[in-house]
Amino acid sequence: MDGVSRCGLVALCGKPNVGKSTLFNRLVGAPLAAATGRPQTTRHNIRGVLTRDAAQFVFVDTPGLAAGRARRLARLLNANARAAYGRVDAALLVVEAGVWNARDEAVAGDLARAGTPTMLCVNKIDRLPDRARLLPYLAALAPRGYAAYVPVSARTGEGLEALPPELARLLPPGPHRFDPAQLSDRPERFFAAERIREQLLVHLRAELPYAAHARIERYADDGPRVRVEAQILVERPSQRAILLGRGGARLGAIGRGARLGLERLLERPVTLRLHVRVRPNWLRDPRIQAGYRGGA
Repeated sequence: MDGVSRCGLVALCGKPNVGKSTLFNRLVGAPLAAATGRPQTTRHNIRGVLTRDAAQFVFVDTPGLAAGRARRLARLLNANARAAYGRVDAALLVVEAGVWNARDEAVAGDLARAGTPTMLCVNKIDRLPDRARLLPYLAALAPRGYAAYVPVSARTGEGLEALPPELARLLPPGPHRFDPAQLSDRPERFFAAERIREQLLVHLRAELPYAAHARIERYADDGPRVRVEAQILVERPSQRAILLGRGGARLGAIGRGARLGLERLLERPVTLRLHVRVRPNWLRDPRIQAGYRGGA
């Protein structure tokens, strides 16, 4: 880095399940974004802050562009991701090592149309059966003219030290926007909902996690302990029964996982109470839709 004070928004972009959220969490040094290995885990544009020497990166974890799952929700998430592309200073296009398909091409095309300075991050190099395949893969992508090409493993951390110095070259000069100790501009209650949603994806199969919405009803921080009450909205009574499980066992496992994840993030004890409510067509609620909209 050149020692000039720099600060800017950097969108992490890519198709679903290329590891954007895992990379985001690695970069900011905290489990802010839900990361499950399931497609379209991310629903919101989440900001995370990394201050490294004279550069401050405000990373934006965007939903993966896809047309599947709950169609109305997918359209909202796609619009949310694309809105970020033209409102950031730089983009990190995340792809899986050894793979470039039509969905990668679509994201690359959206970024090109937005005119966003872009760097290519080749993730999951730890999963390559033969590392010798990496060089010809990078060579094939070189004509695309990205600002830099950095191979990494977000899961293991390999190669990540090379990423900030390269990315800093794309940031505009200017003062830092956040205190270096600040991790995000989102409130803690937002991350409580994220931990619940993350566990829905871990414990439920098929479409049900995508048809559920976690909503925080009460968030109280008395210093030594955080107390949270939340609702999980589903569309049908049958979904509620599945989510509860026999004798409430599945909901109990979801609650325990969410509580432990929130305790790791907040570094203090958490009391979490969950309730499941049937609310047909919850996604039609303008207030809920508003929560999924927005740019960077």
